[in-house]
Amino acid sequence: SSYIKTTNTYAIYYTGSTITDGSRLVFEDSTVSGQHGLYTNGNQLNAGGLLYARRSNFMSTSSSYYTMRIYGTGGKIDHDGSNRHSTGDVYINVPSLASGSIFALNKSSVDYIQITVGSTTNITLTITDVTARYYYYGGTTVTNSVATVLDSTFSTYYYVSLSDARDGSLIVMNRSTVGYCYLYGKQTGRASYIIDQTTVSTTSTYAMYVTAVFRDSLFEVRRSIVSTSNRYAIYLTSQVYGTTVHRYVDSTIRTTYTTSVSSTYPPSQGALCYYYTYAQFNDQSVLEMDNNDLYVGITSVYALYVRMKGGRVQHTSSRYQNGMMYIYHDAAANANNVVVVVDSNLYQINVNRANTHITSNDTMILRNVVVSYAYLYMGRSNGSFVGIESSTMTSLSVYGGVTGDASIWTKNSVVTSSLRYDIDSMDSSQFDVYDNTVRYFYVFTKFIRMRPTIRSCKVTYRLYFSSGGLQSANLILYNVSVITTYTYGVYITSFPMVVGSSIEFLSSYIKTTSSYAIYYTGSTITDGSRLVFEDSTVSGQHGLYTNGNQLNAGGLLYARRSNFMSTSSSYYTMRIYGTGGKIDHDGSNRHSTGDVYINVPSLASGSIFALNKSSVDYIQITVGSTTNITLTITDVTARYYYYGG
Repeated sequence: SSYIKTTNTYAIYYTGSTITDGSRLVFEDSTVSGQHGLYTNGNQLNAGGLLYARRSNFMSTSSSYYTMRIYGTGGKIDHDGSNRHSTGDVYINVPSLASGSIFALNKSSVDYIQITVGSTTNITLTITDVTARYYYYGGTTVTNSVATVLDSTFSTYYYVSLSDARDGSLIVMNRSTVGYCYLYGKQTGRASYIIDQTTVSTTSTYAMYVTAVFRDSLFEVRRSIVSTSNRYAIYLTSQVYGTTVHRYVDSTIRTTYTTSVSSTYPPSQGALCYYYTYAQFNDQSVLEMDNNDLYVGITSVYALYVRMKGGRVQHTSSRYQNGMMYIYHDAAANANNVVVVVDSNLYQINVNRANTHITSNDTMILRNVVVSYAYLYMGRSNGSFVGIESSTMTSLSVYGGVTGDASIWTKNSVVTSSLRYDIDSMDSSQFDVYDNTVRYFYVFTKFIRMRPTIRSCKVTYRLYFSSGGLQSANLILYNVSVITTYTYGVYITSFPMVVGSSIEFLSSYIKTTSSYAIYYTGSTITDGSRLVFEDSTVSGQHGLYTNGNQLNAGGLLYARRSNFMSTSSSYYTMRIYGTGGKIDHDGSNRHSTGDVYINVPSLASGSIFALNKSSVDYIQITVGSTTNITLTITDVTARYYYYGG
């Protein structure tokens, strides 16, 4: 209950008087006020000593001085939240602060808080409802300790530098506002660093800079805003090991910087960035992102950049504005990843892994996304999902290796340039492209034991199948519209069918004002396989055009209620070459204007070609050596008819 005040330098000046061996320096219900409040000169607090404070006021006259300055080599501090500090700096430097120490500061306005504890265990630091410019917490090996900042404001920075925070140590900033935030050192053994309901806002290069190494620990930003008008919102430069989790939840992470910065290694700027090879996820570590908003000021920088050397990604329902999203998997074996992007507008999305990388149960979904370029790489995947829903893109590419039991779908979307599926093979999987508008549509995939479907799609340039094929698979094109002014409407090359497969055009409309509505080359129909047309229209200078012997033994061309049209007598409504196989083309089909040309030297027994109520220029059917075939021409107008064998 004492009052110590000077209008000069030191209220209490403590020097050459060690506190040790069970001794105590005690303040209760007292006021210590001066240019400096309590000032120790040299290491006064030592092993066995105690600084004890309750319900006391420590005051300095300006930000250049100390409310409390404690130096020591050890000893214990018990300073609870009933004390108040005002105006100056709180400075504690005790390299071996004793276990059980407490420093709490509540409802105070100071300039600087710096607490350096060295190697210690089981200490508690609590800052509540404090206004200051700077906060610094430093140490070497800190075990099973807690440092919290609650309901406080640090206008310039919040800085934590611990060589090794370990074994249950907890660092938390909650409901606070800070200028910028630095985390240095290492976190191991169940240590946690959490920022919750906090605003980090600055004009500095980094809003949050993290260069700590994480092992078996937690780094979490939740319900917070991290913002800068400079290059990086959150920038991490350290490795992540063991079972560490980096979690971002319900947060806004943004940079409004609008100047592009070049760099040898990416990322040179961005919202949430793990720096190139120096900040990778390893072992069983996890990157978790849920319900976040990420923003960058210009399109050519990264909203998210991360490399996964191991571990996995759990990225669900986050939103992006501007820039690029980049997740790169370096690991050859890496499973159970989830990447979901919703309600976003980006320049580029790139989720990348090599086709040789083995993975399973991955999920990649884009929903209600506007993006210029999206590149999704599946690797050698089993049980994985890739879905695009209600999105608008300039270009979408899905890549993969040998894939099984997977689901790929694109629905209710617009791709203004190219949609590309380039997967080595899909086995026993779902492939469904539904209700989309696409300019270029490319499929470079082998489908095995499955029923891929393209439904209710509009293609405005070309539908292209190549470097794949069908094995015991049925490719269904239902209500597909290809309307183009270019050379090919549908181009099928190096896309053979075997083992009872089929390509089926059902209720579809294929039209070009140029050369070929459907151009079929280098893609044999054999081994119980079928090329099917039902209720469809094929129209161009040439309608259906096979280049070379595509219909072969065991194959079937099947047509019902379809129209095959060419623009003049110089072109083909249907041109079929083959070495064998069967034709089943009944009288429900119609041909118009051009030539009907069939040349199959060993046309299979039981083949039917019927043409009814049509006006063409030329009918030429060459069957070679065959038996039990039926050709029926009824109510047809033409210049020439030729039947040879």
